[in-house]
Amino acid sequence: MYYMQVGSAEEHEVEVTGTSYDLQGLSQFTEYSVWLVAVNANGAGDATHEVTARTFSDIPSKEPQNVTVEAASSRSLIIRWEPPPTEHQNGVITGYKIRYKEKGKTGSTKTKTTDGNRRLFALTDLKRSTQYSIKLTALTVNGTGPFTHWNIAETFANDLDENRVPDKPINLRAVALTDHIRVRWQPPALHNVMLRGYTIGWGRGIPDVYSKIVDSKQRSYVIEGLEPNAEYVISLRAFNNVGDGQPVYEQVRTRPPEEAVAATLTPPVGLKAVVLTSFTVALQWTDATLNRNQYISDTRYYTVRYTTYSSASSSSPRYRYVNATDVTCLIDNLKPSTMYEFAVKTTKGRRESPWSLVVSNTTLVARPSSPPRDVTVVTIPDEPSTTIFNWQPPKQSNGKITGYLIFYTTDASGDWVMEEVLGDRMTFTVHGLTPSTLYYYKMQARNVKGFGPFSSVGNFTTLPVGKSVGKPSGWFVDRGSLIVLVIAGVAGAIILIGAFVGAAIYCRKVKPQPRPSNVVGSCSKSNKPEVQPPDLWIHHDHLELKNFDKGERSSSPNHAAIINHTGPEYEPDDKNTTYTSTSTLDRRTPYQSTYLLAVCLQCLVQAICL
Repeated sequence: MYYMQVGSAEEHEVEVTGTSYDLQGLSQFTEYSVWLVAVNANGAGDATHEVTARTFSDIPSKEPQNVTVEAASSRSLIIRWEPPPTEHQNGVITGYKIRYKEKGKTGSTKTKTTDGNRRLFALTDLKRSTQYSIKLTALTVNGTGPFTHWNIAETFANDLDENRVPDKPINLRAVALTDHIRVRWQPPALHNVMLRGYTIGWGRGIPDVYSKIVDSKQRSYVIEGLEPNAEYVISLRAFNNVGDGQPVYEQVRTRPPEEAVAATLTPPVGLKAVVLTSFTVALQWTDATLNRNQYISDTRYYTVRYTTYSSASSSSPRYRYVNATDVTCLIDNLKPSTMYEFAVKTTKGRRESPWSLVVSNTTLVARPSSPPRDVTVVTIPDEPSTTIFNWQPPKQSNGKITGYLIFYTTDASGDWVMEEVLGDRMTFTVHGLTPSTLYYYKMQARNVKGFGPFSSVGNFTTLPVGKSVGKPSGWFVDRGSLIVLVIAGVAGAIILIGAFVGAAIYCRKVKPQPRPSNVVGSCSKSNKPEVQPPDLWIHHDHLELKNFDKGERSSSPNHAAIINHTGPEYEPDDKNTTYTSTSTLDRRTPYQSTYLLAVCLQCLVQAICL
């Protein structure tokens, strides 16, 4: 666990073994940033997002600062203070509590309370020429903080005279530097005149070009923003409600400008980042201000800054720093397969160079250091022998995952069945399981460097075989095949219906004619001479004219064509007739095939029509 105070650069680390931890020793009413990093034998993983939280407020742990008490009159005292240091306020200051009493007396302490934004308070109705003890404390909603020590002040015996202006201050001193002058003084020697404050004036060659008013308790002031090697005249006067007193003057010259500060150090050049292992990178650079051998003979040192590329690209990158006294440095404890950015600068005394140019490199791949996450098993109601595995990639993959291994078994102490899955998949279906059986499973990720750790062993039970699961013993058709068969059956039925409809339409168009004696089915043989099958390529027209009997033709040309092709006079005598083909194709076989096909079609049509 890492935590740090918001706005601070100091990072704290705590090793935690559980899932909760109480951070102790924090500051009250302070905002902290906390994040976690999982660590095992293979190294640290990715950090979580930062979470910020503020501790509860508390009573102030310090008293008010710079408390002063002075007499304002014979009956009043003025108290001035500053709030406690910010880091010790422990909350919002809601007020201040003032306790006072006459010095030496007990049991007569009085208390006054002021607002939290007050820095001055007047105690009134006091006794003349009397010493008082005063202390105060700061308040928050949680209570009262510690009190200051007792401060002693005495009221005047008589009220100060404010009917005339104060005398002039004494012992005015001015110390000049290059661009500022420090002024010191003492109050007027006559103390019975009321003093409300001082007016400081200054100008180049003449006074009172600029002025500043300070209170009566102040004894010094720094005039800033002056020009080097210039003559200034400073004036100082006390004032009250009547007016300003007599001024005193001091003339002083600022110092000439100092010699120009030595040139800024040159940043290192030629920074190189060489990856050694999955966790280590070696850096090397060149300091142009050193000799050729890069020998360091002075007190200079180098600061290396590095972070991940993703952090450097964010709005608030989180850098780590390493100091080195040589021009080489070894950066360890890095994350595998992660791109880092590196930069280096030189520091010598109070001077430091700008950061060098950024160089980046990616650490080597390491085997996964964590198992697959969120492994779940889903059973399918209709398929008791099938189970679906789902998972997420490991949190510390340490490189591109190339595959996953799924192990399952019915005996956790026996052999395991292994299934391999590609690295880009997050789900896998396992078939062939036994219904109503308890299975154990675990998973493992791998990359090019090897295998990661196993996930924790889980278990699941396959579903029992239901009544709807049983199938006929002779054959089995799954749902996909059944759909295909149904579609094929419907398509075949549609084709058959279309064929019958077409045949019926054809029969209606063709009117049946009386059968002549020479058609198929006639018992008598025609008296016409037997005609040999003609060459359909050459004597096509002759065939149509020669083989028709004009007295026996039908009024339908189509019907006549079918009948002619089926007449017995076209049946050749294969035993006594020899054909000589004059074409490049054999005419005898095509003629017989066409002839027989026509006969079959006519018989089919006549059967349908009848």
